[in-house]
Amino acid sequence: MLSLALCMCMLVVASADGPTKKPNEYAENQDHFSDQILSHMTDVSEKLFVRQRDYDTNTTNRCHSAKKVESKDDGTFTYQLSTRTEDGQTISFIVPMTPTKTGQHQVPNAAKYDDDKSGKEVDHKLMTMDSGYTCFVFSRELLDGNFGCVLAQTWSTVDNGVPEKCQSVYNSQCGKDSVTLYDSSCKTGDQ
Repeated sequence: MLSLALCMCMLVVASADGPTKKPNEYAENQDHFSDQILSHMTDVSEKLFVRQRDYDTNTTNRCHSAKKVESKDDGTFTYQLSTRTEDGQTISFIVPMTPTKTGQHQVPNAAKYDDDKSGKEVDHKLMTMDSGYTCFVFSRELLDGNFGCVLAQTWSTVDNGVPEKCQSVYNSQCGKDSVTLYDSSCKTGDQ
């Protein structure tokens, strides 16, 4: 009897967090393919700020951003990735970015690039975006084989709150523990 009570207690505790978040499954679900057309993001000329993410949440770097610097004839792009360190120094580096198709997608839905200077390019799968192409949620494979999420917004909208569609997908599909990487000081001396 005690073991049954203990088992029931463990089930209640295990289900308290709700279902396991699976951003990669969402990114590969055909019901969402119309919201996962990467060219809508690569057509954005503004800087994109990472508002929040649910992995590497202990980072002290803030103001993560990406700015397209070149569209190449072969369909690839060059982006400048930047971050501000804890001591206020901005670190930037240039990365080549290749649009890719994953799973059953018929058009590119992911951006493959090295986002941490590790030498390993990783697919960043577009999960959703708003109709104005001002916010984007991506799923990225992590070193442990799980997937993490990134919520990014355009320079012109990032101070206006997160559009409901992006926030809803992020909240329902991504980890509950997130780090906010953007604040209004990220725009200081920037445009």
